[in-house]
Amino acid sequence: HFSPSFPLQAQDISYGLQQAVSVTTLIGAGAEVRYHIPSNGENDVREGNNEESWIASGFPDAQWNIGNTGIGYATRSPDSYDLFIETDIEEEMFREASSIYMRAPFDVSDPTSFSPLSLKMRWDDGFVAYLNGNPLPIAEENAPTTNDLDYQLSTTASHSDAQAVVFDTYDISPSLLSVGANILCIHGLNVSEGSTDF
Repeated sequence: HFSPSFPLQAQDISYGLQQAVSVTTLIGAGAEVRYHIPSNGENDVREGNNEESWIASGFPDAQWNIGNTGIGYATRSPDSYDLFIETDIEEEMFREASSIYMRAPFDVSDPTSFSPLSLKMRWDDGFVAYLNGNPLPIAEENAPTTNDLDYQLSTTASHSDAQAVVFDTYDISPSLLSVGANILCIHGLNVSEGSTDF
């Protein structure tokens, strides 16, 4: 309350109590992830059957590579992506593949405390993101329209370098979070195997 009286107001000047805002980062820059460059469709995401898919919460990814976000490559040097790449996958992906699977684990003690919830991404040239094995993507960009996002897909369009180094934000329903262990899965898509950066 205002005491002893309501303060004097001035035209075109707003007045109120300051609110404290806290932001919790669940997966930040440099977070450890497992990643895999797929060479067959054995664990692709299939509509209606994702228990054995690579996006499943309990999928065994112990044999996958370990890296840190951001994951990518740039064949030119210097490149605008250099500041953001923690795990360089040029040798594994350039001229070899247009897709990568990534799994980022994180823990949540109280899912109800995350409202709103958002995913912030820098991406080139596209992606599909899943949360906790749900086959419906929580976010996607430049992904083909298909029920089966298989391992050899490329994007439907390119994403400029100037746009790719800026965060895009996607709203996510907090109801998709679980108490304890959670997993964010990202199917990274490049415009082609021969693309000079990702």
